[in-house]
Amino acid sequence: MEKNENVWTRYWSKGVINSCFYDDPSGNYGGEIKNFWVSVVERLSDKASMLDLCTGNGALISLVMSLEQSEGFDKYVGVDLASIQPIWLDKVEAEAKSKIKMLGNTAIEELPVSDSEFSLVVSQFGVEYCEIEGVIHQVERVLKNNGVFAAVIHHKESLIVKNAVEEKAHLDYLLTSETVKSTIEIMLGYMAKLKNKQNLKKIQADADANKAKLQFNSQVDELTKRAKASHCPDVIYELLDIVMLSFKAAQNEGLKFAKGTINNFWSELRDSRVRLENLINASLTESEIQNLIDKLHSNGLSEGSVVKLKESNQLLAWGLSAKKVKK
Repeated sequence: MEKNENVWTRYWSKGVINSCFYDDPSGNYGGEIKNFWVSVVERLSDKASMLDLCTGNGALISLVMSLEQSEGFDKYVGVDLASIQPIWLDKVEAEAKSKIKMLGNTAIEELPVSDSEFSLVVSQFGVEYCEIEGVIHQVERVLKNNGVFAAVIHHKESLIVKNAVEEKAHLDYLLTSETVKSTIEIMLGYMAKLKNKQNLKKIQADADANKAKLQFNSQVDELTKRAKASHCPDVIYELLDIVMLSFKAAQNEGLKFAKGTINNFWSELRDSRVRLENLINASLTESEIQNLIDKLHSNGLSEGSVVKLKESNQLLAWGLSAKKVKK
């Protein structure tokens, strides 16, 4: 399988600010997840410095900087193994921007920062994807005494993970068989011929064309049924929209352009499948989150606690925090 960081690099190259949960007009995290971070930041002194592990495009840095409670923070560093594209920084005022450093292509198990450099180390849907022993060692190393480590972590029973499982099933359906894609490509060939209106009657009388049309309509019906029965049908509706756009493109821009549109979308589906599989495999059960707390304690991070973050009675994630206290 292609390296995961390449898949995530392509995702972050789109400029999106977070990976899986939009709950705020800004496109960043809101609701109880935002409230968790407010409670974390309130525990710190005015002269705090923050390190964000698995930062992606810096959603958590952007969120914390927007909080009144972070006034006085003097440094923000984001680290991610993938190449990143935090385009939101283009709109940040120069003084605030000078406090931010983003480090892509950097493993968090080997952080290029000094010992005891940060008063706050954070991660949002990140550290659970990594080699946790190495992460904990680095967290303990770079935290100041009395510094706080906090993370929002995927819960195995959360709505986010359940939706990921369901969406991955849609992708498995589309990607494990080439039937849907091949039928679309056959139809594109006929659509391209319609650029010349004189071909319409020929296509209508073509037995193979009518067979392809019947197969395509049957597949659309099946996809529509799947979408209506699903709690998260977005990928199916997005596919149907792309298909209609590609049909128009075949008539206007030609067959090569239209096939490129479909091939690009299929590549995005394959990347999405990898990311969802990452997410599902990274999510933690009750016993696994407790094991993580125990490991934090045995590595000098005490006062470890964990809460279940919920929104409208829906479970979203684990909220974990601990403190470095020298004995």
